[in-house]
Amino acid sequence: MPDDLDVLIVSPGGVATSMLMAQVARYKRINDPHDRDGLKHLPRPPRWAPRQKPQTTVFVYGSQEEASASILRRGWLEFQAAKLACPLATISSGKKALQSYKQAIREQRRAWQSEMDKGDDVLCLRYDEIWNRLPEVARHIGIEDPDFVTSFPPRRKRTQI
Repeated sequence: MPDDLDVLIVSPGGVATSMLMAQVARYKRINDPHDRDGLKHLPRPPRWAPRQKPQTTVFVYGSQEEASASILRRGWLEFQAAKLACPLATISSGKKALQSYKQAIREQRRAWQSEMDKGDDVLCLRYDEIWNRLPEVARHIGIEDPDFVTSFPPRRKRTQI
């Protein structure tokens, strides 16, 4: 695990995480937006060594249907399922694989929500709320520059399958 992260940003995939990461990276040291460090889609909060723990975490989630549709559209279901520690979806196909993947998304959200509920410095952020909660996001991750909010990319219509 890298020991120089300010902010860890995690999601199941398919929920505009890359866009949020690009904006946050202008102000803070974050995990790799292309997941080369294996941190972007963690299925559960890791047990960090004290010197490695980032200052804060943002977990982005969204509709299971929309996230799954995004992953399916890009042909990444098996790959994303592996990242979410869901072997059944990697060895199954069709409805069984998709159901298993959606279950992994639910389990990931519960794990990160539980971490937030324990008082750890985790903000759980639903995709649909990103734009309305930008000031809160900025405060949570310690960005004081108002440009973070004013220059945030506008919400775009989601691509459907």
